[in-house]
Amino acid sequence: MTLVNEINSSCLDGLIDYGYIWLIFIFHVGLNENNPIKSKIAPPKLGGEKKGVFATRSPHRYNPIGLSLAKLDKIEGRTVYFSGSDLIQGTPVIDIKPYHYLDSLDKDELGASTPEWLKETVDRDLLKVTYTGDSEQELREIISQGKLEFYDNFEDMSQVIQEVFELNPHSVHTLNKHKEGIYAVALDNLNIVYSMN
Repeated sequence: MTLVNEINSSCLDGLIDYGYIWLIFIFHVGLNENNPIKSKIAPPKLGGEKKGVFATRSPHRYNPIGLSLAKLDKIEGRTVYFSGSDLIQGTPVIDIKPYHYLDSLDKDELGASTPEWLKETVDRDLLKVTYTGDSEQELREIISQGKLEFYDNFEDMSQVIQEVFELNPHSVHTLNKHKEGIYAVALDNLNIVYSMN
């Protein structure tokens, strides 16, 4: 992410001392402009049951502002390099705030203040992710040819794939639309086709 010219790069002084940053952003307009705002959303884990939009993390909101925690990798001039966020390429970031250890809650506090339907995520009850056929070798070749924009080694890209898919990022709409269990998702410059069982 590179600062716009109107922002003086001196505002980044000292930021590199933090390991993580909060990114405040506007949800990617191109992906959300044709989606109507809904007051109730069906989170994937509820199998069709709806909750109020403010009780979910849906991007289809009355105010399209989002918040994401990211690992701060490095800063070069006016450019901030980060990883592990859930932003889509081209998403406008409107502010950066340093992540402070007091921002976090321990697991006991989280468990006491989390809806029952999300406790599975708090307890890290994750899906198992495996590569099929030649897919691991194909990924290694893509990386060795420098075809990815954000990752240049297999271990890092493989970890990102693992972390994304083990959380089961499917909406109820997606699950209903693809009853055969074959899906695709774009991640960096990859188009990943996968199945669930």
